Formats: sequence, C-alpha cells, structure tokens
Amino acid sequence: KNSIFYFFEYLKNEKILLLIDQNLKNSKIVNNLITKLKYNKKNFIKYYIKLNHEPTYEYLNIVKKKFINSKVEIIISIGGGSTIDFSKGLGLLLRNKGNSENYMGFPKNLNTPVPVIAIPSTFNTGSEVVFNAVFTSIKQKKKLGINYNKNFPILSILEPRFISNSPKK
Repeated sequence: KNSIFYFFEYLKNEKILLLIDQNLKNSKIVNNLITKLKYNKKNFIKYYIKLNHEPTYEYLNIVKKKFINSKVEIIISIGGGSTIDFSKGLGLLLRNKGNSENYMGFPKNLNTPVPVIAIPSTFNTGSEVVFNAVFTSIKQKKKLGINYNKNFPILSILEPRFISNSPKK
C-alpha cells in the first residue's frame, strides 16, 4: 500500500516536474501525492499532458517551450506508456538544444537527460524499464521515436491501485 510514495527517499531538494496523464486529473492517488509533495515542501511544477494516442514530436516541441527555462532537475511521470515516453523525450530535450525532430531514431553523444521517475498507471507497455520512447511525426507521417541509450527511467514504481482501477479495455 502507498508504494507511490517510495520515491521520496530518492529526492533531495531538486526542482520537480510532475508530468501527469490528464486522465488522472481526478485520481485520488495522484491528488494524495500532490498533497504529500506540498506537505513536504517540495519544489514542484504540476503539468497535465493531453495525449489521445502516441505522443508527437510536434507536441513535444510545444511542451518543451513551457519548461525550457524552468531548471527542472527531475521529472516524475505518472500515466501510461505514452506519458512515460513523453517524459523521457522531454527530459532529453530539456538538456539538449533544438527541436525534437533532431533526435529522431537513435541519436548519439548527447547531454545526459533530466532523470525520470516512472509511475505507470497501466501495464504491459514496458516504457518504465526501457530507453526507447515512441513518437510520431504528423508532418513527416513517420513513427520512429527518440531512442537514446542513456534515457532509462532512474526509478520505476508500480502502484497496484492504478492497475486495479484502470478500465479493462
């Protein structure tokens, strides 16, 4: 019970970006986490991302602009595989110059991404344990991804209550 709070032992005083799937906006589990972050006086920004399908490079560029000057030091990603992939892509972009399209495929010799703690709300995608991050390009009509070998989540926490409350489909 309350496995979602285990990451607190990994935090010091970093500036946190809490990146949450919009479908979890009314989640009691997520709201309890936000309350605990406030209670422990953690420096965090809460942001709900809207993904209907796989994340796009174009949407990643838009969100990057919101946080490029925020000095985020760690991302806590809560959601399905697309949310976690998005967080890994954002972590890489916040520490490297240019648009997301520059990193399509298997880029090399990049700055270390902002660390990501992954808390999946679904199961079976595996995004919380691999460096690959699936992205599609609307403009180029391609599905390729950002696959950087140093882009593993630093910690993955399975919270059984997310899985037990998720829709069967």
